Amino acid sequence: MKKYPNILILNNQSIYNCNATGITLRNILSGWPAENLCELHMDRKAGENDKRNNIHSEYILDVVPVYYLIRKIHNLLNKTKKNHSTVNDVQGAKNVTSQGNMREVINRLIDVSPVCGTIHWEKYLKGFNPDVIYTCGASVSVMKIALKLSRKYNIPIVLHFMDDWAHYLQNESIIGSKWYKGCLQKYLKKCYVKSVSNFAISPYMAEDYEKETGISHIALMNAVDFEKFYNLSQNSGDSIIFTYTGGLHLERWKALKDVETALTKLKQNGYNVKLKIYTGSQEMIPEDYFDNLITEVHEQVPHSEVNKILKEANVLVHVEVQNPILMGFFKYSISTKIPEYMAANRPMLLYAPQNMKLLEYLCENEIAFTAYEKKQLYDTIEEIITDSGKTTRVREKAVQFVQDNYEVKYVREVFYETICKVTQM
Repeated sequence: MKKYPNILILNNQSIYNCNATGITLRNILSGWPAENLCELHMDRKAGENDKRNNIHSEYILDVVPVYYLIRKIHNLLNKTKKNHSTVNDVQGAKNVTSQGNMREVINRLIDVSPVCGTIHWEKYLKGFNPDVIYTCGASVSVMKIALKLSRKYNIPIVLHFMDDWAHYLQNESIIGSKWYKGCLQKYLKKCYVKSVSNFAISPYMAEDYEKETGISHIALMNAVDFEKFYNLSQNSGDSIIFTYTGGLHLERWKALKDVETALTKLKQNGYNVKLKIYTGSQEMIPEDYFDNLITEVHEQVPHSEVNKILKEANVLVHVEVQNPILMGFFKYSISTKIPEYMAANRPMLLYAPQNMKLLEYLCENEIAFTAYEKKQLYDTIEEIITDSGKTTRVREKAVQFVQDNYEVKYVREVFYETICKVTQM
């Protein structure tokens, strides 16, 4: 019978947040006994979800007093004023960007504010005795708290890097970025002293981080319930449906417009094609941006129902945009949806910058169709439609690849073995 160490999960957001990081963490941790898990977070929206999933979870923002006070003020202001900003014109986009930059400056200042000198841990842990701290880091406050816990209980820290925040900020053009990045790196070095093994979101990231630090980094990505996502039959409707699911942040709506343009040309050449976008961020799309004769924009569906959307598709689409501000931060990132796409038994199309590790990863393993420029995008889509032999080979290879590398049992076993090794249990 397996013996499970007690894991203390510590992050800015709860593992039950509905975003991609929350999904990835839930999929990895769902196989761990609830009584061996305890979560400390700063996510004000997470309470009810935590209770439903029977994991002891505590909101600990009050141990960062300045952060806690600002959040309280922000919540009070939101009750009297709701922001309905949409990106409908260039000036509106500039205003939204300026407001976002100012918020980010404030958030960074708050993040480096002092943590309480004395913390009564029993108030939050309620008898839970942790063997290890598991955190995504990416926050000075979170790493300060992790270090306090590590010293208090004499336990190791395991970091899970989802993006390359150790070297780049998501936006380095904002005033004070160099100083804030230095603060992050200072506390990351302190966490590494308490670390013997960590996780990274991709093999390339794990390899590079291990070379840099001399500390073990293991590739651990989103775990997929293969049987849930796998669809044996192919969609045989009148239209060839290209489907994108997920957020439109990081200017992905611009890349999806390029996909639509390529599909429009193919439609003019006699192919009955459609683009379907399922997203919870429709407000990011400029007014009348997409052609409704080609593109349908739908509301995002709950993650538990994404497999149904994938089943209706012929081709699954993922996009990223060439943005020098964002490029470093997301260099190694692998979207949560990528293994889900592969498991769905549908050909995948990635349209992304050539220097992204994700594009290199998919090309190297021959598990997706890829393009990094507009002319190539048209040719690639046409190849997916016309070369059924290659499309079948790529699709079948992706299915096998996800079973070997992302299947939930495999990912959870890698996680279990690493945690047991770290805790010497």
